[in-house]
Amino acid sequence: MKLKSLALATALAFTLPLQVQAVQQDLPFPIIELMPQVKQLTQSGKLQLNAEQKATIDNWMAEAPKKRKEVEAQYIDIRQQLRDAILDNADRVKREALIKELQHKDDELIKMRSLCHQMLVKTLTPEQRDMVVKAYRDGLK
Repeated sequence: MKLKSLALATALAFTLPLQVQAVQQDLPFPIIELMPQVKQLTQSGKLQLNAEQKATIDNWMAEAPKKRKEVEAQYIDIRQQLRDAILDNADRVKREALIKELQHKDDELIKMRSLCHQMLVKTLTPEQRDMVVKAYRDGLK
């Protein structure tokens, strides 16, 4: 009995990471992702945010990820529906409608990242913004 439980637990332990990986792979790679650099530069003391900047960024970080995760969940759902429609040989009109929905969600995600950048442009000094962009670009190499 214990051997069966151990085998089941082991199987689940290996399956869950694959499921999580599949979901992550269903998301498009972010066009930009600046907040990790903002966090890192802030924690290291290099960005030197004033109280107003810190409050603006903290408020953004409290709200924006929730909204983005909602759109990402919708994106994943539509992608799964499209995958099923293709595999089930659904009619062309249904597949094309799902493709358009998926493209719309991708556009939303790109616009959300762009809005984040615009918030940083308005909040940070040009020097601080350049520091964040440089850290991001260095991370792409």
